[in-house]
Amino acid sequence: MVSDYLNHSRSIEELDELFKQDRITAALVAEAAFKNTVIVGKAGVSEAQQVASARILADTQVATAKITVDAYVTSKLLATSADATMLDIQEKLKSENAKNTDHEKLHDMVAAVGDRKSTEISEYAALSIKRIESEAQGAVERIRSLGAEAIHSLDSIAASIQKQILVNSENAKLKLDEEKLLVRVCKDTIEDAEDAAAKVENERVNFTKQVLDAVEHSIEEINSLADKATSDIRACVEGAELNVSNARKAALNSVAEIVDFMQKKSL
Repeated sequence: MVSDYLNHSRSIEELDELFKQDRITAALVAEAAFKNTVIVGKAGVSEAQQVASARILADTQVATAKITVDAYVTSKLLATSADATMLDIQEKLKSENAKNTDHEKLHDMVAAVGDRKSTEISEYAALSIKRIESEAQGAVERIRSLGAEAIHSLDSIAASIQKQILVNSENAKLKLDEEKLLVRVCKDTIEDAEDAAAKVENERVNFTKQVLDAVEHSIEEINSLADKATSDIRACVEGAELNVSNARKAALNSVAEIVDFMQKKSL
């Protein structure tokens, strides 16, 4: 009976070796779990950053294209409106000549048509600039909103990864703590278990930092991209407003020249 027990019992050395294997397994499992969580987490962070960047770039391109087109169309309409001044004056002169209107009244009538056209041109240019600025403001707000959404998503990913790493760490340390509670565990085994637990904790801190660094980098990239997008839109607005302003000046000069020419012709 005793011999059977001895045949099936294990020496302290054998038990220590088993405990050592348990420690190695627990530490390796924890490390593998950390690495896997970090790999998956970094992939999620990268994907979130890429999606946000693509959306920000797309919105920027749409906004700048729309602003540029609005300014171009406005410039053409202002030029067309100025050119139409000649036709308006000619129609007015034709009607007034039929009534044998004196030259002074014809002169004033031409000036009145010119003033009306100039006012229309200035008001339309101001309205266009206001519309451009409104479009730009809306685009900037959308971009900032996209950035905020992306950062919130990244923070959520970071929190989820931190939680998973912590759970893996606690599970590993729980496994290691079990060895210290066994009756026959020697002092060295307890110390080894504590060393392994400390190593697991260090790895938890290290892998958590890797994730947080990746998230921080992605947030910096998104903020930088959003700032550049905002700057690009502002620059586009400045260029568009300058084009509209120049078109307005050219249209007003054209109206003034037409009015002067038609006034002289009516004398």
